[in-house]
Amino acid sequence: MTKEDRRQQLLEFMKEHPLALPPLLIYRNLKLHKDVTFTADSVRNYLDEFAEEGLVLMVEKEPLDEGKLVEAEAGTRPYYIISEDGRDYLSEEESP
Repeated sequence: MTKEDRRQQLLEFMKEHPLALPPLLIYRNLKLHKDVTFTADSVRNYLDEFAEEGLVLMVEKEPLDEGKLVEAEAGTRPYYIISEDGRDYLSEEESP
C-alpha cells in the first residue's frame, strides 16, 4: 500500500466518521474498524499534512463541550475533524 493509499484510507475514514478526535483515537479506531497496517505516528504525520492542505481542521477540545469548532492555537494538542475541503477533495477523487 502506497503512502497516498494510506492517506486516502485515513481521509475516507474521517469522512465516514465525522468526529473531532485526537490522533491516537483516530488511529485506534482505524485499527479496530479498518485493520490498518500503518502506525500511529503515520496517522499524526498525515493529519499534519492534511491540516496544511486544508483537508482537516485542527480544533481546540474545550469549545467542543459547547458544540463549537474553534481553530487550535499553535503549541496545543488539537483534535482533528474533516473539513468541507476534505469532503470536496474526496468527492473529486470519486468522480470519473
